[in-house]
This record gives sequence, structure tokens and C-alpha cells, in this order.
Amino acid sequence: MAGAGKSTLCKYIVKQWRDNCLWHDQFQAVITLSLSQLIARYSNPSVFPSLAYIIKENCMTPSIEPSVETIEEYILQHQERMLFILDGYDEVAHHLNEYTGLKQMIQHLLIRSGANVILTSRNIGANELEGLDGIFDKCIEAIGFTEENIKSYVYKFYPLVGKGILEFLRSNIALWEMARVPVNLDLICSIWKPEYQRREAYTTTWLY
Repeated sequence: MAGAGKSTLCKYIVKQWRDNCLWHDQFQAVITLSLSQLIARYSNPSVFPSLAYIIKENCMTPSIEPSVETIEEYILQHQERMLFILDGYDEVAHHLNEYTGLKQMIQHLLIRSGANVILTSRNIGANELEGLDGIFDKCIEAIGFTEENIKSYVYKFYPLVGKGILEFLRSNIALWEMARVPVNLDLICSIWKPEYQRREAYTTTWLY
């Protein structure tokens, strides 16, 4: 589901690990990579960099700049204690026959390395999985906000107008269902006005 919070979950995992609240005893390093940003940054599909080079350029702060060789050695020695988060597979799946270097990197991490990998994606066809279906230990679906989540979000971030927003959302089932997607809920809250009147139908097109 688009906007259900997959990328936000990735950032949350990294923050929780960094703060010693999640999996800190399991992983020595957590690397998160946006696959679509990699294609945008390395736009020449015939010259795609190595994983170690990508980590150096995208995950290291200026004060910590190990060499590519050092990163490669670290991965080889600690890959079983590393977590790679690859975000947005669905956004690059149709480019992988062109970006063979990225395709090989994903397949290596998922199939041949001893690393631990979280791969996020919207629902896509089996033909776009490139042989990756069936290799995952667990599949989890991000279903968006529950009713309690919606109420908590509205009152936390829009406390002065929360009651009016919730009444507006409850006035139409289509609105309420749209609000289950976090990004949609934030949009609705941002544009809501007290003078909004009930309508027979609201659509995602209307919202955007």
C-alpha cells in the first residue's frame, strides 16, 4: 500500500537500533538504502558501484570516512551481524534488467551473503520478483492506521481542531478509509477547514 508507512518504519528501525532499543545485541551495524535514490544517484546503469562504495557515499558522515577496502573487509568479517534495509523494491523492479549491477547487489544480499535483510515493497507481480519470491523468512504487511491510530494522530498533531477533523472524517466512509493511509491523513488534516460541508463522496483524486 502506497503511503502506509514502509519508509517511515525503516527510519524507525534505524533510530531504535541506534538508541539501543531494538536488536542492538543482534547487529553491529544497520545499513539502510533507498533503492530508488540509488538509481537516481548512479544514473549510468553500465557503471554501477560496489556495495562498499555505496555505503561509503550514502551512509558515512564526513567525520567517519573509512576506505572502500576497509568497508569491504568489515562486511566480509561481520556480515552475519549486519542488517541491510533495502527500501522501495517496487520502485526499481522494472529497471533491474537495465541496472544489472543493482540487481546483482540485491540478489547477493538476499541469496548468497550471510547478511540479514529487510526488503520493503508494495505488492508487485511475481514476474518482477526476479526469483526472490519464497526466500524470505517472514512477510509483513503494512496496513496503515487503525481507528485508534487515527484518533491518536489527529489529537496529537492537531489538538485544537481534532474534534472537527474526526467528525469530518466520520461523515463519509470513503474519507475514513483514506485516512488509514498515514500520508493521506496528514493531507486531510492539513487542508481541513471548519466550513467544509458533507458531500456524498470523496475520492483520492479530490484529496490530491
